[in-house]
Amino acid sequence: MRALQFWILLLGSSFVSILMIKQIFLSRDLNKEQRLLVETQETVSTGSAWEKAWQKLALNIYQVGPQDPGLVELLKRENVGIHSNPPAGAGSAPATPASSKTPVAPLHSAAP
Repeated sequence: MRALQFWILLLGSSFVSILMIKQIFLSRDLNKEQRLLVETQETVSTGSAWEKAWQKLALNIYQVGPQDPGLVELLKRENVGIHSNPPAGAGSAPATPASSKTPVAPLHSAAP
């Protein structure tokens, strides 16, 4: 009976040890996911401020673009066009370009 008790205790302790090791790895993965979630929430919460900053930057580039030949050359190399008239159906604020080939429309106020 002693040999049977030994093997039962050995298998039981091995099983518990495996579960503890699995717990350690799962806890570590959960902590990583929680940190990623917090970082994503912080990014989302500051999104509206960044949108305003990008709109201001686009307006400044539009205003300075025709006066600065270096900027005009850079924008041509990157295939970014600056147009004085926004495309038909555009809202009051232009969308941020998804790629460097998307033209940048100027910001304008709603027509009275």
